[in-house]
Amino acid sequence: MFGAALAWTLGALLSVFLVWRGSEWALDEFVYKNPTFAIQQIDVQTDGILPKEELRQWTGAKEGDNLFALDLQRIRRDLKLNTLIQDAAVDRVLPDLLRVRVTQGEFPSDDILSGRRRISSDAF
Repeated sequence: MFGAALAWTLGALLSVFLVWRGSEWALDEFVYKNPTFAIQQIDVQTDGILPKEELRQWTGAKEGDNLFALDLQRIRRDLKLNTLIQDAAVDRVLPDLLRVRVTQGEFPSDDILSGRRRISSDAF
């Protein structure tokens, strides 16, 4: 009785382990290492004047990276951390396109960038 229960338990554990490892191998082999899903193009769209090549670099993605291996939420968050960007959207377009859309925020005025202060006449 005890031997049959032990054999059944070990068989169930072995089956679960094999399914888990087999699924992991299949996911790696057919999705994450599949050249079909390698980025061929990064399409950057912006409503402002930020250079597209600079935005492309800010994503951290490059041609040849796997679309499914990218953390799209991290890329979006990192873009939005830039004070020049109000909003960003990052999408996979299968099989090989990464689309990045950026809504630009307001640029600081020239006075702020140069370190000068402008005093309003209303202050007096």
